[in-house]
Amino acid sequence: MNKKIIFLFALLSVAGLVGCNPFGTKDELIARVGDEKIYRSDFDLARIMQPAYNKPEKYAELLSTLISDREFVIAAREKLGDPNESVEKQMASLHDRLLTRIYQQFYVVENLGHTEEQLLDYYKKHPDLFKNDTCKFFTDCRISVAKKVYLAENADSLNVFFESRLKSYKKPAEVELAYFQSNDSLSMEKVQKSLETNKVVDSIPGMVREKLIETQNHALLKTMAVRESLFGKNALKVDGSFKTLKVQTNEKNRDSSYYVILKVLSRTPAVEKTLEEVRPSLEQAFIDSYKDKMMRESANNIKEKFVLKLEKIEPPNARAYYDSHKDNYKTTPGFEVYHIESTDSLALMKVVNQPLTLVDFKKLASSISMNEATKVQGGLVGEVKVSHALPFGIGMVPELFDEFKGKQSGAVSSVIKAPNTGRYHVFYLNKEIPSEVKPFERVEAQVKKELAQSTDFVLDSSYVLATSKGKPVIYERDVLNLQSEIPPEERRMYPRTRLLQYMIDWKAYALESEALGLDESWYFKAIETSSRVGIYNKLLSDSLQLGSWGVSEAELKVGYEKYGKTIFGGVAFDKISNPLGLFLATPEISLKGEYYFNLERYASFPNFEAAEGAVFSSMIGEEKKNWMSRYRAELSQKTQVQIYDSLFLPQIDNYSRDSLLKQAEVAYKARDLSTAMNAWGHLRTLYAKDDTLFARATLEIAKIFNENEKYDIAQREYRAYISLWPKNPETENALFSRAFILHENLKQDSVALALFREFKAKYPKSELMESVDWLIRNIESNGKLAEELLEKISKQDEPAK
Repeated sequence: MNKKIIFLFALLSVAGLVGCNPFGTKDELIARVGDEKIYRSDFDLARIMQPAYNKPEKYAELLSTLISDREFVIAAREKLGDPNESVEKQMASLHDRLLTRIYQQFYVVENLGHTEEQLLDYYKKHPDLFKNDTCKFFTDCRISVAKKVYLAENADSLNVFFESRLKSYKKPAEVELAYFQSNDSLSMEKVQKSLETNKVVDSIPGMVREKLIETQNHALLKTMAVRESLFGKNALKVDGSFKTLKVQTNEKNRDSSYYVILKVLSRTPAVEKTLEEVRPSLEQAFIDSYKDKMMRESANNIKEKFVLKLEKIEPPNARAYYDSHKDNYKTTPGFEVYHIESTDSLALMKVVNQPLTLVDFKKLASSISMNEATKVQGGLVGEVKVSHALPFGIGMVPELFDEFKGKQSGAVSSVIKAPNTGRYHVFYLNKEIPSEVKPFERVEAQVKKELAQSTDFVLDSSYVLATSKGKPVIYERDVLNLQSEIPPEERRMYPRTRLLQYMIDWKAYALESEALGLDESWYFKAIETSSRVGIYNKLLSDSLQLGSWGVSEAELKVGYEKYGKTIFGGVAFDKISNPLGLFLATPEISLKGEYYFNLERYASFPNFEAAEGAVFSSMIGEEKKNWMSRYRAELSQKTQVQIYDSLFLPQIDNYSRDSLLKQAEVAYKARDLSTAMNAWGHLRTLYAKDDTLFARATLEIAKIFNENEKYDIAQREYRAYISLWPKNPETENALFSRAFILHENLKQDSVALALFREFKAKYPKSELMESVDWLIRNIESNGKLAEELLEKISKQDEPAK
């Protein structure tokens, strides 16, 4: 599809598109979520846009996704208001783009220039043509119907196309060849004499036997004389005769030559294919040529039809342009920083987790930093600009700028690895250097140059930029609205002139779609619904993630008193409400699970309490996603859902505890370990406050990783389980399983031995004690017990002599 036309769809978080059934005003209601309705058209559009779900066994799962989105949109409407000005503004801005999508994807690419009504009419009048199509609904047959309609309507052109293309469909000629190649004339004479005496070619030294196809890219066939001898009008016959050719070549500006002797052992002539053999591929090529032509030419043709044209824009003076575009002429912001560089990340971790003044930091830099250039000046790097490389051999460190964004002087970064050098750094923020607008005199030459090359001038919002049959259709305000969708740092790449090219194409397709009645089609209405849901949901998601994650102001203040210094380094309360809220909303069991799972990562800390800040830092990204999942789970418990079509029953609820438990257990019994793992993982995320369920999920996940031979991950999960629930009845088996994996699969006998001894001390009456005793003795014997046992078994298995 023409990338120019679909540009900027990615800038909007619009939900997946839908569609493909002629519902009109009788669209079937298949589910109700609170006061939100889900129609058959919504479902059909979703399965068309997500082919992986376009299978009957996936229908209930797909509907569950639509239900979850509607639960979210109900919450969004309650929080943001309905109607919402921002939503309506985005929907108005999307109108032409959605119709462009409808025209290109549905009308041209899929419907081949037909409306849904035309295809349905043909489908009803020619039922016999679709008996063999595996489609339960017209929706599933629509593309097949469109192909048959298009081919029937263009039968004469199709026959001409067949005649022109059929000649290229043939099986090429093939020869089985014996040949000898050399630049030595004496060798050639010997081979010739051998062939004259009818010696078998395989017995002649140097002769090569090979099959060659006429269209093959073979070195021999690059020489025309050879090609003619094998496939030309007077080609060698399969009668024992041979031919000697002298081939001229040009190597490194000097002439050279070699001899080649050819003998054809067998020949298969070229065979032209019949029309019926290649009809499907020719028909598809005929259809593809229509699509290509429409995508190339339709925009211009429609513009001519509706007399769409861009109006001339008069430029302002340089100073006026500068005054209204000052954001384009700013210096790059940055920071003044100090740093400590090391190859030991754990050593730097200790630096991060202690309160430091600039004097303290400079002392540390002077004593432990490995960067000699900055070490002598107390770690001073100096002023660094965002997205620029750092001096003194440090190189690019993108994370630095993200960490210090919005931070106050005195902030200390986490341990950051420089991608260019592989070394680790801790940075100290001395001060922020904001961007400033450059004075006009400094950029005057640049402004004038841009004016000469561009027409992106400041205009009144009502300035007419494009007309259709003399009537205004695009205004300056439309361009400004579109620019507002583009991230600020990218807007300079999309001046008015560039955006207008997209917008006039969108307008052309919108006008043509409206003329064809596509704006009244079920799929356009479904796309509008899907888009509105997507916009509402993104606005709510952004709102939630920019807030305090559902934690009240009072809870935040209590949390700050408790964790402000230990977790957030004493940063001012008003600067950390967002991460503090996320920390307080993160279940402690999740933090502890991460700590024990990755115990090696936090080895520099004496215990969990000391490592808690570092643990949270490593989990921030994942916990944002987990919080949103838990929020959706809460919504699903509050909202009433009714399903009216048995096709989607039993209902799949991806947030229900009971549903996920059943899914995990059924999948495991069926040995679908991937599905079982996902279900247990989802349970552990959603119901982290349920200690019993979290424990069971951890144990099941460890077991599945072990069965999938992911031994290190399995033993880490077992370790987390043992550490978190030391008194649980299942801990006995968990401890044995971890020790056994370390010994048998990971060959970490010293750790395994300590665990087996711990097991023996904790569970002296265990049924596994005999195995534990044997395993301890085997490890202590460096594996000799196992070798003796294997030898004994081997002798017992030997047949009696």
